[in-house]
Amino acid sequence: MVSETHRNRSIFTTPAARLKRQGVNRRSLVKGVPLAAAAAVVSPRITFAQDATPASSPVANGETVVPSGVDGVPDVYLQYPEPQVTYDGVPGSGGTVTAFTIGYNPPPTTRDDNQYWQELERRLGVTWEIDITPQPNYGEKSAVYLAGGELPDLYYINPGQNASQQYQALAQGAFLDLTPYVTGDALAQFQNLSTLPQFMWDNLKFQDRIFGVPNPSGRAAGQPFYRTDWAQTVGIEPSDPEQLRQMLAAFATGDPDGDGSANTWGQGRFNGGWWVFDNRITQQAFKAPNNWRLNDDGTLTNVIETDEYRQAIEYQVAMFQDGSYHPDSASMTFADSQNAFIAGEVGLHYEGTTSFYGIGSVGYRQQQANPDARIDNVPIVAIDGGPGVTHNNPGYFGYVGIPASLGGDEERVLELLRILDYLASPFGSEEQLFLGNGL
Repeated sequence: MVSETHRNRSIFTTPAARLKRQGVNRRSLVKGVPLAAAAAVVSPRITFAQDATPASSPVANGETVVPSGVDGVPDVYLQYPEPQVTYDGVPGSGGTVTAFTIGYNPPPTTRDDNQYWQELERRLGVTWEIDITPQPNYGEKSAVYLAGGELPDLYYINPGQNASQQYQALAQGAFLDLTPYVTGDALAQFQNLSTLPQFMWDNLKFQDRIFGVPNPSGRAAGQPFYRTDWAQTVGIEPSDPEQLRQMLAAFATGDPDGDGSANTWGQGRFNGGWWVFDNRITQQAFKAPNNWRLNDDGTLTNVIETDEYRQAIEYQVAMFQDGSYHPDSASMTFADSQNAFIAGEVGLHYEGTTSFYGIGSVGYRQQQANPDARIDNVPIVAIDGGPGVTHNNPGYFGYVGIPASLGGDEERVLELLRILDYLASPFGSEEQLFLGNGL
């Protein structure tokens, strides 16, 4: 399996082609994917962990083909390794575990009709009761939980997902301080959590304490994806920011899908500045700092105070004036933007690299809806023609906390951490093949 974080264009094949190459039956995998995705978010490995396993994490059978050598950038595999069983026994003790997480795909079928759900419970040794809330409603649902005071056993924390109230909850002690469990010698009891890079644990600290287990993400996790077949139709390739602007405008005026109707646009959502072709991407093209710039005299300058930021804003204004944005872009939810890309209404969509590929993902659904669609990522090139800067992410996308109310039951806390440890099984293991892909 080739890591998608490495920007080798040959790896951006369709999910069906990748599964065929891996020797995995696509039809059998589809059944469990929505729950697999949700289970993986409430865990320290993202859904398709082969795309995001940090370079320092273990590989079950050691079949590394091209070592990365760069923290936060996964190793490269030319084929999916033969899965190895790595976990002995079950982490749970037979009771019920409740969980709250965010969802980006259609909801799974119910437990009685879901073989994956049943198998997951058998492997975990618990009854798995999970509340999967769609991304647009995640912040509101999180606020309801926090206001009520009775939190699920495992709670996905990501304030950036319209859930800023989680910062206040953390400060007020709603979640258990896990620092004694996941630092020093104590962390060694968890065979998979102990392999997560130290920078992940350091970066998620709140008031210098650890209140959750990280859900790893590539350091440069997001990518703008575009329809290369549309680009060929309009005759423009996005080799620099100016050509990108021209291409997106042509998507709105040049009938790239060839149906003779004016029903396509360059890009979709511009609401809230999250996971869109937003100012973070243009900032990188204009070489703006990543939130802050450290000056020679030791002072800090915020990005919004820089000339590069203003230039990036002006570039986006020009794209609006070009008409490249979907007319509903200001009110689109993230799901709306995904659906517009899948439906062939827009030719560019920005999403996390690892969440774009795989069964049930946007890339997969796009290929199901239009098998002839060709998709690639837009290289970030600076406005001066040289390479753009790369703004590194903290290395995780949210983390999983445990309610402070469970702090008096150490065995229960350890059980929950063992479950998260199982869900963190590494790429190349039989456990992760199941967790990430289903039955």
